[in-house]
Amino acid sequence: MAKEKLERERPEKERPKEKNKEEAIKVFVGKDVVITLRGGTKLNGRLEMVTKYELILTIDNKPTLVMKHAVDHIELVG
Repeated sequence: MAKEKLERERPEKERPKEKNKEEAIKVFVGKDVVITLRGGTKLNGRLEMVTKYELILTIDNKPTLVMKHAVDHIELVG
């Protein structure tokens, strides 16, 4: 409840822009991507779905759940 109160008290331009980040990631949905994880591991597959905390990637016809906090960056293939 205290967090809601703080959010209401902040001016609009000072609020986190999480919706803009979500929209930026959704551009990649349905496309082949390379996701580089923070540890350097690269995952090649098709990005199927994006939720608040997760990315669903299809690798070799198997669904794979990737936590967003583990992602360093995402690149389009081709």
